[in-house]
Amino acid sequence: MRWVGPRTRPEDQFAVDLATLRADREYRQLRRTGHIDATKLSEVVACVEAWASASSEPMNDAQMFRAAIAMTRGLVRSGLLEDAAMSAKTRRGMLESVCAFAVRGSNINVLVDAVALLLRADRLAGPHRAHALHRGETLAASDAPEDTVELTSSFYPRVRHLQLTQLVAVRQPGDRFIQAERLDREADYVCPKGHQFSSTGRVLRNSKSSGGCGYCARKKVAPETSLAATHPHLKASWHPTKNGDVQPEDVLAGTGDEYFWLCDEGHTFKTSPNARTTSGTGCGYCANILVDESNCLRTTHPHLAVDLNDEANDGVTADNVVAGSELVLAWICPLGHDYWTAPVYRAGGSNCHVCTHQVVHPTTCLAATHPEIAAMWHDTLNGDRTPYDVFAGSMEKAWFDCGEGHAYDGAIVSRVKGVGCRYCSNRAVCESNSMRVTRPDLAAQLHPTKNGAHTPDTLVAGTSHKLWWLCKLGHDWEVSGDNRVRQGTGCPYCSNKKVWPGYNDMATTRPDLAAELHPTLNGSIGADSVVAGTGKRLHWLCPCGHVWPATGDARANRGRGCAKCKKLRK
Repeated sequence: MRWVGPRTRPEDQFAVDLATLRADREYRQLRRTGHIDATKLSEVVACVEAWASASSEPMNDAQMFRAAIAMTRGLVRSGLLEDAAMSAKTRRGMLESVCAFAVRGSNINVLVDAVALLLRADRLAGPHRAHALHRGETLAASDAPEDTVELTSSFYPRVRHLQLTQLVAVRQPGDRFIQAERLDREADYVCPKGHQFSSTGRVLRNSKSSGGCGYCARKKVAPETSLAATHPHLKASWHPTKNGDVQPEDVLAGTGDEYFWLCDEGHTFKTSPNARTTSGTGCGYCANILVDESNCLRTTHPHLAVDLNDEANDGVTADNVVAGSELVLAWICPLGHDYWTAPVYRAGGSNCHVCTHQVVHPTTCLAATHPEIAAMWHDTLNGDRTPYDVFAGSMEKAWFDCGEGHAYDGAIVSRVKGVGCRYCSNRAVCESNSMRVTRPDLAAQLHPTKNGAHTPDTLVAGTSHKLWWLCKLGHDWEVSGDNRVRQGTGCPYCSNKKVWPGYNDMATTRPDLAAELHPTLNGSIGADSVVAGTGKRLHWLCPCGHVWPATGDARANRGRGCAKCKKLRK
């Protein structure tokens, strides 16, 4: 006997052994019992061929035929073709045993996966589909996910893997492996999550995480992806009558199509499920985005509605605007002032801009409220501004004329509070109030080199700056101008308030007292570091060796000496 199987050319025919003849007789028996036909045989042979190619197992057509029949026989005898309720793990173990016996090989993962996917397609398609191996009850698509969990190999490229792992039925001649090579052929698939769909290899190739399933890609509605399933809290607000036959179970949460909704307050509004689920969009009336009689300004804020200037608002009235609107509208306050602002600001407490001094009005300007200060407004230094353009409480700076010929600037509110000319109050220097003009005696004593940029022309006499001074005897000292003006202080050395060695120290002015100053009991104080008339209490030593305490003032100005010597002289 010679092999004349499908796809075999006459010149490629070869003699077959008895094992192949026995396999052929068994194939005929399986056909008579309805377990296999030529179409399904080609599917099983394709599984063997895929394994042989992946495992580098050289097999001719006759060998692959024998392996396919042995595998079919094992599937029939094992009950794998009858029991649809068998767990995936149990089915996998039995299938591994059948495949290992059929091909007598190792590393059979590719073969087991290929046959498992073939049987998955049959179980999902049902026993009445033409060319089905499986003869048990149909497996629901929702029970399919566990079938792909046990797979241990994958096909390459990715589109081939997606086709072979999800394929249920082809619509044109050829086995599932041929189908995986034709990207333009449409076929029926079931994704790992159990969704049934029809598609082409090209669509699967271009898909991303969805694997080509429109339900997983959220392009089609499945029971578990519907709005009712993913956002059950929105189902209650679905309008019961205005959406026709469409229900929350028929739409996806991410759809941009708009539908009608009914809020708890009875408002009917229209928006998309996507807006409700992603942006949190709710009832436009309750959110004061849409207007009706229940939330218009006239209803919620009647005290504001009476101020709205309907004639100036181009059709916007208190009946078609909400209190939270940011639309700028015209208003009239009870005093007749016109102003513009948005309802949201009025509802927040904002009032007439004139009455609240936000906008200058002839009745609220500086000229009206403080005419005496307006009279000091400088005629030329304020540009186009006048006292009619500013408030009395403004923080703006302006120029004023004090009446003494001084031009000075300052905040308007400061001027209103009583802050006047800085030159007249000696807070700033000008030619008329400089030290040289007002106190030439102090200007003459200002040190010529130790005061940096300060000169009698840049300072007022009573300045708080500490300055260096130089008396006519050449003594220099540091003190503020304010100290000299208010307290009338002069040179502290000439007045014996400080010691200048060689000029006013005790050793120079009263050497007699310096001779009696105790050499050790006065600490660091010596005759050259203290004035003779000091008020400090010092220790003294007379020529007789007596020690006594007394101030320098008592000795120098009141003539007191050693008390013990005085008693002895009596």
